Amino acid sequence: IDGEISMSKILVLFNDGKGFELLSVSPTIAKSRTMLNISSASQENVQFIITNSFGLLVKSISSRLNEGVNNISIDVSNLASGIYNITAISKTNKSQTVRMIKL
Repeated sequence: IDGEISMSKILVLFNDGKGFELLSVSPTIAKSRTMLNISSASQENVQFIITNSFGLLVKSISSRLNEGVNNISIDVSNLASGIYNITAISKTNKSQTVRMIKL
C-alpha cells in the first residue's frame, strides 16, 4: 500500500442495458403535483397508470423517457384525498409501482 487515494468511475446497471428504474416519487404526500424520478437505459415510451386504494383507474398518462434520468411531473390536484399507486409500464410490459398520498 502506497498511501495514494483514487476514485473509481460510478456505473449504474439497468437490466442488461435495457429498461427503466422508477427511483422515487416526491413529494410522497402531495396536494397538487408530484414528481416521478425515473432512470432509463434508453429512449422508450412509458404509460403511467394511477389507481386508487380500491384498484380503480383514475388517471393515465403517456410519456417518452430519454436515456438517463427523467423527471416526470404529474398533476394530482383533481384527485380526491386518499392513497394512490402510480405504476409505470413499458412496451415490453415491465412495470414498477410507487405509492403516494393525496391530501
